[in-house]
Amino acid sequence: GNLQITMRADGTVVLGTPVFEQGTGTYATLRSVVAEVLELAPERIEFELWATGHVGYDSGIGGMRATRVNTMVAQTLETLH
Repeated sequence: GNLQITMRADGTVVLGTPVFEQGTGTYATLRSVVAEVLELAPERIEFELWATGHVGYDSGIGGMRATRVNTMVAQTLETLH
């Protein structure tokens, strides 16, 4: 999956991704994982949606793939934190 985490000087975080919310809670899960690891209020996390044509091929979210992607985000954040 494609995801970029940008930390702004004002303490907000922007999650950039071409994955759209399908009603399965993808954004809520990502927001919760990032908020917990970075010890931020979830309200301080924003999303920036990218056009899918601007990133490499990605099979998207299907089945349990969101769980794997969210776990990868958490593991990456742990190495930065």
